[in-house]
Amino acid sequence: MLKTFTHQNLTLRYYDSGGSGPLLIFQHGLTGDHGQTTSTFVAPDYRLITLECRGHGQSELGDSEALSIKTFACDLLALMDHLGLEKAALAGISMGAAIAAHLASVHPERVTSLTLVRPAWHDKRSPLNMNVYSVLADYLALYGADEGKKAFEQSETFQVILHQSLDNANSLLNTFAMPVEKTLHLLRRIACCEPGFNAGAIKSAGIPVEVVGTTLDVIHPLNTAKAIAQDLGLSQTFEVYPKSLNKEKHIAEITEIITRNIL
Repeated sequence: MLKTFTHQNLTLRYYDSGGSGPLLIFQHGLTGDHGQTTSTFVAPDYRLITLECRGHGQSELGDSEALSIKTFACDLLALMDHLGLEKAALAGISMGAAIAAHLASVHPERVTSLTLVRPAWHDKRSPLNMNVYSVLADYLALYGADEGKKAFEQSETFQVILHQSLDNANSLLNTFAMPVEKTLHLLRRIACCEPGFNAGAIKSAGIPVEVVGTTLDVIHPLNTAKAIAQDLGLSQTFEVYPKSLNKEKHIAEITEIITRNIL
């Protein structure tokens, strides 16, 4: 179920459930891996595929200057070619939503449907909600993993997030358990990069799209999801139960929405 392929002289790992049901490519968020997607989309029998982006999971990092949402989307397209997948239903969480939206913007002919879950980017680089990753990177660079985590926990930036979203806070602290050098490259390159979202291209292609947001989520503001939905001419944004309050209910609602949109 965990396999690798080579693209641009890099070994990239991907997850393929091998299920006999409908196909879904579901992309993880920044500092995540296939574990995030497999624990979020829990419908049985579907063929679930997740590419672990460069520097994530067991995929090689490569040239840090090349790290971007655009690069990750190109890598995902290469995986589709490698697997002989002409088209697929795409979904993504946070950074994964940006990757899926970018791929749908530049290659809409490869996308049968699109589900954007808790998007962190709209159409501009360096959104304010991603600034926390730059702050975290500074602590990691200055103090290292152990002392950096302790210092970051005491920072005003972290305390504000902790009081608004326990899930966001835990996710940020988990970042300190990752390899320092690789993580610094990812945080500093991705948090401020251009998403490459083109609502017009997606609308013109007639791709069925659902946008999913939630409350109690500082890093993935509900207003971002609503702005994307408005740009795409959608009549609604699906608002799921906050993960910080009930993770199981949150996951069940996301799984249901994605399942309905797999075409």
